[in-house]
Amino acid sequence: MLEKVSKDFRETTIVDGDGYPKYKRPDNGRSVEIGGETFDNRHIVPYNRYLSLLLNAHINLEICGYIQAVKYLYKLQVHLPGFQTVAFLEGEEREALQREAEKDTTLTAWFKLNLEYERLQDGGADLQGGVDSRTLYYYQLPEHFTFVKQTRKWKIRARGTRQIGRMFVASPRDPERFSLRLLLLHRKNAHSFEHLRTVNGVVYNTFGDAARALDLLYDDAHYALCLEEAATFQVATELRALFSYMLAFCDIRDPQTLFDRFKASMAENFVHRGYSQLEGETMA
Repeated sequence: MLEKVSKDFRETTIVDGDGYPKYKRPDNGRSVEIGGETFDNRHIVPYNRYLSLLLNAHINLEICGYIQAVKYLYKLQVHLPGFQTVAFLEGEEREALQREAEKDTTLTAWFKLNLEYERLQDGGADLQGGVDSRTLYYYQLPEHFTFVKQTRKWKIRARGTRQIGRMFVASPRDPERFSLRLLLLHRKNAHSFEHLRTVNGVVYNTFGDAARALDLLYDDAHYALCLEEAATFQVATELRALFSYMLAFCDIRDPQTLFDRFKASMAENFVHRGYSQLEGETMA
């Protein structure tokens, strides 16, 4: 399997800091001419002979050890009121909706956990020395609590853990969910969705209005964070599409700085195909 964009000859296989391997491509003088063009080891596409035979298809295969591609161990739900994910069998949609409506998600259970600590304190309970959920952001909860699926409640961990919480990413294409996620990143001790929309005693109609009241949508920092998180799991084409959407529909104050910060990630597929970094960034 050959490709027209060539890579460099090299005598050993190495793995760069970005996690992509650069395979051994010895300059052994062997070449083949196809359609008037000459191909050698610089043009060989990495592949796995076993998988190609098994699947009877053209399939490229490379190791990817990119540290940013490692998925976090605990994903936290981010959903609007009444918009949690529901799994169901065909024909049983109504029953599934009724069943899930009575269950808490990781998010609504967090609200109830904070309320429970409020009640404990109001009842005179001694909370000194223990972990208080009200002092934690939503994404910090898995470090000290575990979500019990049977009871749909958060339970304090018996011992410490290195488990990291990660909220599901919300795209600016969904502005209300995007704003809800921003609020969850910056507010502790929330008791309900309405509580999250309350700023300085004023209950705002939307999460976007509440985020603006807290100046969370004032600069490009939240868009940079969105791109940073997206870069950990989206391919370069998807990242470019997301950035294009931001340019078209969001209030980006300094698009050049934002592009310069993420242009390397946006150009990854071009560089991976053999183009130089500058060529890849220009194409991106």
